[in-house]
Amino acid sequence: MKLIVFTDLDGTLLDHETYSFTPALAALDRLKRHECPIVITTSKTWAEVAPLQKALDICDPCIVENGSALYRGNSSFSLAVYDQSEKIFGRSYKDICLFINQLPPDLRQKIVGFADMTIEDVVHATGLSAENAFKAKQRLASEPFLWSGSSGDLTNLRNHIEKAGLGLVQGGRFYHLLSKVDKSLAIKWLMGRAIKNFSDQDFHTCALGDGPNDIEMIRQADTGVVIANSKGISLSIDNPHGKLVYTVDEGPKGWNKALNSLMDELGLD
Repeated sequence: MKLIVFTDLDGTLLDHETYSFTPALAALDRLKRHECPIVITTSKTWAEVAPLQKALDICDPCIVENGSALYRGNSSFSLAVYDQSEKIFGRSYKDICLFINQLPPDLRQKIVGFADMTIEDVVHATGLSAENAFKAKQRLASEPFLWSGSSGDLTNLRNHIEKAGLGLVQGGRFYHLLSKVDKSLAIKWLMGRAIKNFSDQDFHTCALGDGPNDIEMIRQADTGVVIANSKGISLSIDNPHGKLVYTVDEGPKGWNKALNSLMDELGLD
């Protein structure tokens, strides 16, 4: 049985305030020892994820911008499942920003996207360093934005997005405008490649997250883990494909306990 882990970052593997993953080191080391792929699955950009992968000492595929793109990595698993360095799902960042700018003025003025923000604005909105804010603005296929409109305005916006064939995902801090993709669809694509190329291997998927944009990937996993949220938000997962786990501990501490428990169950000493 090969365990594959799909993990959100902020508030899950990373502490929501400090961005530390130190409390998760025991489970991380155990996963590496058993050569279990650790697939970062995040709303962040590849420019943000690349140095984090290096710090974590992992080189597996990563899914970025809420499922809009996948970067292969260079682990043996990565090289076996895909022969290109990256894959883009859906429409380009330029097209998505053009759609925003062509919205009716009463909706457009209620959106403040990363394309509208200076690096200093992104720092203020996210708590990132200036260097990481610059990386967060290096986007390929999705636009995060702050929303100041009413619920009625949001319904109107969703109607425009639907007519344009785009999608809207609610994250922890931002809404994300992208093609009709999400983390779960990118995972399905990757797992399809894995099953095809490792036909004699049984896989057990585990997806961990804490935000609304993690619901679908948690729902479809063999083991879905809802990480306790510092804001008191608890995700409701209807009709999960497999086992569903809710952690008591927040962030990387909950991540660590959940994965160590799962590895115990799977006999990965």
